[in-house]
Amino acid sequence: MSEYDELKSRLDELESRQEIERLIINYGKAADAVNGKKDYDLFVSLFSEDCVYTNPKFGFKLEGNSDKTPVFDKNDPRKMVKPGGVGWLFNNVILPNQEDYCSLIANITIDIDGDTATGSDHMIRYGYKRPKPSDPTPQDLEFTYALHRFKFTRINKTWKISWFEGNPIHNPGWLKK
Repeated sequence: MSEYDELKSRLDELESRQEIERLIINYGKAADAVNGKKDYDLFVSLFSEDCVYTNPKFGFKLEGNSDKTPVFDKNDPRKMVKPGGVGWLFNNVILPNQEDYCSLIANITIDIDGDTATGSDHMIRYGYKRPKPSDPTPQDLEFTYALHRFKFTRINKTWKISWFEGNPIHNPGWLKK
């Protein structure tokens, strides 16, 4: 490999690492609710059209970056029998009654192999939660710690999240406003 090719390869890896790190940071940014405003378009733009989003703790799997509604088991409404899209997750699970949230992301790891990569992060989210989305005033301060694992794919020179696993580890529910 020539010196030029080596420099070009190193530059590609540095640019890829920076773009992937920005995807991870923008996940938190899109999920944060500042003055009740969230960024749905940013959130779904982070994911490939055929992405898979899983959460083993809550037993669900979503496919695609649409807002398609999943189908749940009639006998166990927590059990998903047909996956929806990550847009549905954004609108109905993560954010429907959260206000003034802040995501702190640390310990980002990224391993790049050509046009694919893997990674992880640790996220702490805290903010005020309304008991119901229609309640006018937020009440409880909520705290969550989660470990995220990712797979990324470069599509048309742009990195996207192609697989995401969310693992909420701690949510004490005891912090009060």
